[in-house]
Amino acid sequence: MKFSDETKKEASESKKKNIYHEKGFSDIYDLCVIGFGGTKPQNISVLNSKNGGKAYLMLSMPPELISRNIFPPHSNFFSNNIRPNAFKDDFLKLHSLLSDDLNNMHIRKKRDRITKNIIYQVTDKMWMIRSLDAGWSDAERYFKLPQHQKIWLDQKYSAIRNETEWFDQIKTDFGRWFINTYKFILGKNAIILGDQQLPYLNEILDECKEAIQ
Repeated sequence: MKFSDETKKEASESKKKNIYHEKGFSDIYDLCVIGFGGTKPQNISVLNSKNGGKAYLMLSMPPELISRNIFPPHSNFFSNNIRPNAFKDDFLKLHSLLSDDLNNMHIRKKRDRITKNIIYQVTDKMWMIRSLDAGWSDAERYFKLPQHQKIWLDQKYSAIRNETEWFDQIKTDFGRWFINTYKFILGKNAIILGDQQLPYLNEILDECKEAIQ
């Protein structure tokens, strides 16, 4: 790639002159060069002699990552941090199943799978907030955030997450967000969903409990 006769003599020369070359020219930046053999590299090997006693090492530094700003919810996780349109494709697929006259096991499994996929996407957002320093919810700007959501999101409360009362409240929040988001995305085409669907959503949330809690 770097040292063949065609590359070295033709393609690289074309690149310097900004002239088109059929096979193109690629290069590797930030190489480190190590010399072997001192003044007589031919004494080591034929390949070493061919390369002029030089060996090239590629850069092995870790990547430079762009930091992402994470903003905790100030009043409600589901309205402050979750954008409904991010779930549009999944809710459209779910609507297609709900609109189908068939209601067999295959349809129900597909419905459950899409519902869980939406839940796990929301859960990813939750874990991002949990990555913040414990105790962030003590700040005055978060005083409107419900206590059960503070327990859910702030690692300060990780020791008491095995209790059930707060999780029941999260499931209710989650279920109502799910129904409202479906209505928002489908608009006038939405099938009427209400609190009667909450038991089903609670059941699915319980199946995802390990990831959510």
